[in-house]
Amino acid sequence: LTPTTLMSTIGSSSPIAIGHAFGGEFGRFFDSGVFFGLRGGYGMASASGTGNFASSEILTSFAFDYEYFFHYPFALDVGITLGAAYLGRISGTDSAGTAISSSYVVAPEGTIRFWGVYYMGGVFGISLGVGFRALFVPAVDLVGTTTALWLGGGLAHASLIIRF
Repeated sequence: LTPTTLMSTIGSSSPIAIGHAFGGEFGRFFDSGVFFGLRGGYGMASASGTGNFASSEILTSFAFDYEYFFHYPFALDVGITLGAAYLGRISGTDSAGTAISSSYVVAPEGTIRFWGVYYMGGVFGISLGVGFRALFVPAVDLVGTTTALWLGGGLAHASLIIRF
């Protein structure tokens, strides 16, 4: 999470967020390597600059993926998801110990990702990937300031895949 206003408030040029999410995708892979589906989950992250902050949200989105290389048991994929984050919350303290608080009911979200898959026989596989995520929070309150923020940054993921 690297919104400009939040970075300046906590006194850090590049806070690092470490988080985890629980969720999944459900859809259909076509023979051409195209996947359409829905994605959902719950995510949490925390970061530390000279101050600390944490965030949480519920996520739902449409997913489009393309499997551009497949040679069993390996596959490489690229994808995009577009959707929204719900009931989001950002909280923490800045470098002076002042409370930072933000919440939103719904915010547009999109992710571009690249990942590799290794199938461990049959329908089971594991994946590792990287990507970039953008989340637009339309109105937040950071130490009394209401503004609009883009939250974006690199992301990495690992997951268990069941494909049948």
